[in-house]
Amino acid sequence: MAEFKDLQATAAEMYSNEEMKTWLFTHTRSEEEYHQIRRMLKYMASWKPVEWKGKTGERVPVEV
Repeated sequence: MAEFKDLQATAAEMYSNEEMKTWLFTHTRSEEEYHQIRRMLKYMASWKPVEWKGKTGERVPVEV
Protein backbone atom coordinates (compact mmCIF):
# COMPACT_ATOMS: atom_id res chain seq x y z
CA MET A 1 0.00 0.00 0.00
CA ALA A 2 2.95 2.34 0.63
CA GLU A 3 3.97 2.05 -3.03
CA PHE A 4 0.50 3.11 -4.14
CA LYS A 5 0.54 6.11 -1.80
CA ASP A 6 3.88 7.14 -3.34
CA LEU A 7 2.32 6.82 -6.78
CA GLN A 8 -0.64 8.94 -5.67
CA ALA A 9 1.69 11.63 -4.33
CA THR A 10 3.57 11.67 -7.63
CA ALA A 11 0.32 11.94 -9.61
CA ALA A 12 -0.86 14.81 -7.39
CA GLU A 13 2.43 16.62 -7.86
CA MET A 14 2.31 16.12 -11.63
CA TYR A 15 -1.29 17.33 -11.77
CA SER A 16 -0.61 20.58 -9.92
CA ASN A 17 2.81 21.46 -11.37
CA GLU A 18 2.69 24.25 -14.00
CA GLU A 19 5.85 23.02 -15.76
CA MET A 20 4.37 19.54 -16.05
CA LYS A 21 1.17 20.97 -17.60
CA THR A 22 3.26 22.71 -20.26
CA TRP A 23 5.41 19.62 -20.85
CA LEU A 24 2.33 17.40 -21.21
CA PHE A 25 0.68 19.83 -23.61
CA THR A 26 3.74 19.91 -25.89
CA HIS A 27 4.26 16.13 -25.78
CA THR A 28 0.72 14.94 -26.53
CA ARG A 29 -0.71 14.42 -30.00
CA SER A 30 -3.92 16.34 -29.43
CA GLU A 31 -5.73 18.49 -26.91
CA GLU A 32 -8.08 15.57 -26.20
CA GLU A 33 -5.16 13.31 -25.28
CA TYR A 34 -3.78 16.05 -23.01
CA HIS A 35 -7.12 16.32 -21.18
CA GLN A 36 -7.38 12.51 -20.84
CA ILE A 37 -3.98 12.37 -19.15
CA ARG A 38 -4.85 15.29 -16.86
CA ARG A 39 -8.14 13.61 -15.84
CA MET A 40 -6.30 10.35 -15.15
CA LEU A 41 -3.74 12.15 -12.95
CA LYS A 42 -6.51 13.91 -11.00
CA TYR A 43 -8.46 10.67 -10.56
CA MET A 44 -5.37 8.75 -9.47
CA ALA A 45 -4.33 11.44 -6.98
CA SER A 46 -7.75 11.51 -5.30
CA TRP A 47 -8.65 7.79 -5.42
CA LYS A 48 -9.24 6.16 -2.03
CA PRO A 49 -9.09 2.36 -1.82
CA VAL A 50 -11.87 0.57 0.04
CA GLU A 51 -12.37 -2.92 1.37
CA TRP A 52 -15.81 -4.51 1.22
CA LYS A 53 -17.13 -6.21 4.36
CA GLY A 54 -20.31 -8.14 4.96
CA LYS A 55 -22.41 -10.75 3.19
CA THR A 56 -23.14 -10.57 -0.50
CA GLY A 57 -25.93 -8.09 -1.09
CA GLU A 58 -25.34 -6.42 2.25
CA ARG A 59 -21.74 -5.30 1.81
CA VAL A 60 -20.51 -1.94 3.00
CA PRO A 61 -17.29 -0.18 2.00
CA VAL A 62 -14.64 0.32 4.69
CA GLU A 63 -11.69 2.63 3.97
CA VAL A 64 -8.29 0.94 4.00
